Amino acid sequence: MTDEHKQAKINRIGGSEIGIIMGVNPYQTPVELYFSKIEKLEIKDNQHMKMGRRTEPIIADTFAEETNSTIIKPPKDYYIDGIFIASPDRFYHNGSDKIYILECKNTTKKIEDDAEYSHYLQLQWYLGIIGYESGAVAYLINGYDFKYFSYNREEKIIAEMRQKATDFWNNHIIPRIPPEPVNANDIIQLYPKALLGKTIETDIDGFDIWNQLCMVHSNVSEYNKQEDELKEKLKLKMRDSEGKFDTETLLYADRILATWKSGKNKMIFDEDKFKMEKPELYEQYLIEKKSERRFLPKYPKG
Repeated sequence: MTDEHKQAKINRIGGSEIGIIMGVNPYQTPVELYFSKIEKLEIKDNQHMKMGRRTEPIIADTFAEETNSTIIKPPKDYYIDGIFIASPDRFYHNGSDKIYILECKNTTKKIEDDAEYSHYLQLQWYLGIIGYESGAVAYLINGYDFKYFSYNREEKIIAEMRQKATDFWNNHIIPRIPPEPVNANDIIQLYPKALLGKTIETDIDGFDIWNQLCMVHSNVSEYNKQEDELKEKLKLKMRDSEGKFDTETLLYADRILATWKSGKNKMIFDEDKFKMEKPELYEQYLIEKKSERRFLPKYPKG
């Protein structure tokens, strides 16, 4: 991906992002997408993306063999429609004048009778922007299994995606107003600091959630206590015939039940000694570390 392509994607909504806005992407939330756009974060290459690019030709060639199609590399890296952008993997045709879009996916997930919905939306997004009538999503699964799914253009879905993407841009990106958080990580991003002394009264639903949490915590604490007690008892079983407790592995009928190995010694930095003997130098290397909000439920005592 060229620098120009990266910048074009940063400043627009692409096919891999529409699933986030539609609420079907399990890996990223609208809040995370919001910050990536307003902070204009460059799309960082990772191993998954690299392997995806490397397997694209293999998936495309396999699709061509399976469907008796001819693969075409898109003449442009991306296609722009206002604040929308499309970056299709491949085009293909079956000997006619009609051109179709092909999305290539390398995955370890179990793919059954349909494409992942976020990938289906990505294809529909590209069909809407580029103007083609049909396309396919092809999968290389676990490095050997191959499946593909063909779809026609769905105007209703395309219209819904365009509207939600436009609303996201106009209601959040332009005015710099973040979306509502959907999980705790979103809350920490939006509100990294708690307001000292601020207290609110929750509703009956919040109180019920707290009660459920207390019950779970009580059970977990009891199980943890039992686990620790049983571990202690099993350790006492690691006495050999001479009465020594230097055994490394405990067996029963040749099955390993537990190990109690010696760890390797390691060198550590004596911070307290350094601080006492070199106080001025110690001060020079001190940096402020931002604190994070900690969530601490207050469980009943006893």
